[in-house]
Order: sequence, then C-alpha cells, then structure tokens
Amino acid sequence: MELKILKQEETPENVIEHSKAVCKKAMKIAANFKDADKDLIKKGALLHDIGRSKTHGITHAVEGAKIVREYGYPEEVQNIVERHIGAGLSEDEAIKLGLPKKSYIPQTIEEKIVAHADNLISGTKEVDVDFDIAKWKRKIDEPEEDITITDGESGIKCCQNIECHHSKFYGKYPWWHVDGSLITDCYFAPESRSAIWYSDNMVMKDCTIDGPKFFREMKNLDLENVNITDADETFWKVDGLKLKNVKLHDGTYPFMFSKNIYVDGLESDSKYVFQYCRNVEIHNAKITTKDSFWECENVTVYDSELNGEYLAWHSKNIKFVRCHISGEQPLCYMDHVTLEDCTFDKECDRAFEDCTNIDAQIKGSITNIKNPISGRIEADEVGSVTYTEFAKAPKGVCEITDKSK
Repeated sequence: MELKILKQEETPENVIEHSKAVCKKAMKIAANFKDADKDLIKKGALLHDIGRSKTHGITHAVEGAKIVREYGYPEEVQNIVERHIGAGLSEDEAIKLGLPKKSYIPQTIEEKIVAHADNLISGTKEVDVDFDIAKWKRKIDEPEEDITITDGESGIKCCQNIECHHSKFYGKYPWWHVDGSLITDCYFAPESRSAIWYSDNMVMKDCTIDGPKFFREMKNLDLENVNITDADETFWKVDGLKLKNVKLHDGTYPFMFSKNIYVDGLESDSKYVFQYCRNVEIHNAKITTKDSFWECENVTVYDSELNGEYLAWHSKNIKFVRCHISGEQPLCYMDHVTLEDCTFDKECDRAFEDCTNIDAQIKGSITNIKNPISGRIEADEVGSVTYTEFAKAPKGVCEITDKSK
C-alpha cells in the first residue's frame, strides 16, 4: 500500500529505493525491541520521505506529514514522517533551518527507530553516525546561502540533496551530477555555460540564467519563474520537465529530444523549439519561431499563440486547442493532427500538405489548404483549396467544409 502511494505522489525512484532501504534497516533495529509497533515502523519508514515528491528541501518532512494526513494515516505515522530529520531537531535548530517553529525531536520508540535508521542510510548504502552528525552540522551552522562561485570549473559536483539560495555562479560547469536540489533566487552568469547537466530531481525558482546550454541529460526538473536570456541548446534529453512562468530568449533548439513535459506559462523567441519531443502538454504559451514542434509525438497545446513558419512538420498525434497560428505552410506531413477552435492568420497558406487523419475545426478563415490526404477540415471560411499533380490522394478523400457556402 505504501509503495503504491509513493508512486501515486510521483516520488522520485531514487527516493523510493532509499525509503525501502531505511525500512529494511528500521525493521532490523525493531527486532531488538519487543514492545515496538512493527507495523507502525514499517509504514513510517516507507513514507518518511514522501514529502520529497514536493520538495527536496528541509521542509520535505513537514510536507510529507501533510500528505500522509490526507491519506488518512494516524497521528503516529504523521509524527514519524515529520520528526525523522536530523535525528531530531530542537526548536532553535528548526528556526535556523527555516522550519515552522516547533520541536522535531522523536518522542516514541517507533519515531526514534525510523529516525535512527534514516541516519544510517545514505542513498541505499549504510553509513556511520559520524557521517550523519557532520552532514547536519553543516546544514545548521553553514547554510548554503549568499554564495558566489567565480572562476574555475565544477564548483558543485557529485552531491546529493542540496539547497542553494540567493547565490551567484560565474564559473563553468558549476552543478553537475547532483541528485536532489532546490535552487532559489540565484543568478547564473554568461560564463557559467553548460552549468547544470546530469542532475536529477531538481527544483529551481525565481532565478535568472544568462548562460547557454543549461539542463542536459536530466530527470525530474521543475522550473518556476525562471528567465533564461540565452536558451541556446537548453533542455536537451530531459525526462520529466515541468515549467511554470518561464521565459526563453535567443539561442537555438531548446527542448531537443526531451520527453514527458508539462508547461503552464511559457514565452519564447528562441529558434526551433520542441524538436524530437515526446509526450508534451502546454498551456498559455507564446512561441515565436519557425520550425517549432518538428518530428514530435503526442503533443497537446492549449490556449497558446504559435508564430512562425512550418509549424509541426513531420509530427504525429498532435492536438491544438484554442490556439492562434501564424506563419506560412503550417501543419504539413503529419499524421493524426487535431485542431479545436483554432484561428489562423491570413499568411497561413498551403496548410495540411500531405497530412493524414486530420480532424480540424477552425474558427474564422484559413487562406489556403494544399494536398491533404485524409480526414476532415471544417472552417468558417476557406480561401482556396489546391490539389497539384503531386497530391497523394484525390480531391474529396479529405472532407473539407466551408461554412460560408
């Protein structure tokens, strides 16, 4: 049951594996205490890091307690989840770490066992107590805030579970191979090119990025209120990308080969965005470039403005809902393209060339349709329909309805 809940909450896979290792260690410790509630320990150990589905910061314990409460777990499980951090934190220590003002010291034997087991597991490997004491002393005495990393390379590399606030990065490759990180209110200078690669389970908020080639070969990346002024070759091969209120400027080929993408609020004038992407859902975007959404599969775009020539060529299973489209020759060489209540600028000519399985409902007029193969197209007004000697299906196979006639 608990593993099912972890997956339902989209807990990162590495966190689930860590939780299983903590559970195994906790049950081994519990065997020495005949009065300990083994079932309670098992549930608490498996769920102790469920809050990392929301944040990898120190507040994951508080968030986790909220989640298990919503699933109806009793207060005993909630307390195990909330009090497992740092083998127990006093009220003063909690304040230093930005937690709500209260004590997080384990009280019951079950709480103590899970907290101790968690301290003895780093990732899925056992460590000693001195390792954990040193880790938490650094977090309390030396918070990673107001840091500037200047010249050199690879300032932060091969790390786990890092929070960074109000900091500046100028050197090359400052954030590689980091698993679990929260970055807020930070600045990445032009010199910090290729800054964040091979780093999974990252949340970034309220940041400005002036360097190119960010975010490569990553899993579970979440950006909110981020401004990227040089988006050249950014977001390559990212699996699990969430964007909210993000701006991209300049550069070429953002999002290349990425998959499982959710966007709510995107403004981009970067060239050739979303090529070779899979499983994409976009809301409230303004995208200005030619050749967007080429060679894509399983894409749905809602309530967006798409400006530029040659939209979505050679793609399949593409759906646009309440979108405005401009630029010549949109939507060609596609399979299974759906439009619901979309509008077109008058320069949108030669649309739907060599498209199969079209299902298009167009509000207003469309200037020209050329050589569609199959499906149906309905518009308030169709300027003209062209069938050339190179058409792959005869006129009439694709049903075209001009509602003005």
